[in-house]
Amino acid sequence: MKKSEFQQSWDAFAKALNAKNNNDHLNVELADIEYLKKLEAHEDLIVSAKNCHITEAFNIAPNKKARKFSPDWMFKNSITIGQDGRGNFAIWMDVSKMDSLVLFVCHDPSEVTVLAKSPADFFDDLRVFLTSYGPKNHFGLLDEYLKNWEPEIETVSKIVHSKQMNIDIFDFGVANVGDRVALDHRGKNTIVKESNQRGVLLLTDEEESVIRSVKRRDQIWYIGLLSSLAMGFSFFYILQKKSIMISFLWTLMSFLMFFFVMMMMLDQYCIWRSRKRKICK
Repeated sequence: MKKSEFQQSWDAFAKALNAKNNNDHLNVELADIEYLKKLEAHEDLIVSAKNCHITEAFNIAPNKKARKFSPDWMFKNSITIGQDGRGNFAIWMDVSKMDSLVLFVCHDPSEVTVLAKSPADFFDDLRVFLTSYGPKNHFGLLDEYLKNWEPEIETVSKIVHSKQMNIDIFDFGVANVGDRVALDHRGKNTIVKESNQRGVLLLTDEEESVIRSVKRRDQIWYIGLLSSLAMGFSFFYILQKKSIMISFLWTLMSFLMFFFVMMMMLDQYCIWRSRKRKICK
């Protein structure tokens, strides 16, 4: 049976990638294949995924753990197929189509850009940069590719933009490579809303109650930091009795340690809140 264009592209890429990493074979778990079937993925993708050679950075059948921080929920029936390890992702927009767009979701600047016309084109383009790709550096390849990415951007974007009440709707169905949408299109309180249509991005505003909650949390955070700094300085000044400089240095070190711990705790709290809100939707 003759392989499709995508299968040939992925097999060639995976083989070259594994040769670089001295990795002969890495199987995808059965649960990953079931996830693709749940998304109504194209048969060519499922066949390729069953004999998948993967790395952490590139995977056409990502498992539950790999999808944990993935932005593929932004588009219906999409999966992440590449990442750079710094919060930037390449996603296959609609896994039911072999000619579906590959999108780049970037966090800085916050935007979604059309990266390639199809996954086959994407993996063919990536393979070009394997010569400068270091072994075991799974995330370096996408970064190298993006540094050299110079698409012929059309003057007018073909992303269809419409509005419905307080929601901005962006249809990527006929978009060109290089077309993009800013994820802060509606301002600093813009959030992405899950879409029930394939190839469609929905942007709306965060709820007022959430905005007020965040502001209140920030105010408490700032007051806590300033109070801790003042208390720390007073404590070390009394302890040292005469040296203001040493008291200041000890206070600064304590403050930095406290700040680091609190930021870690705050980050974990925000992740927990985000998951809870997503589950409740």
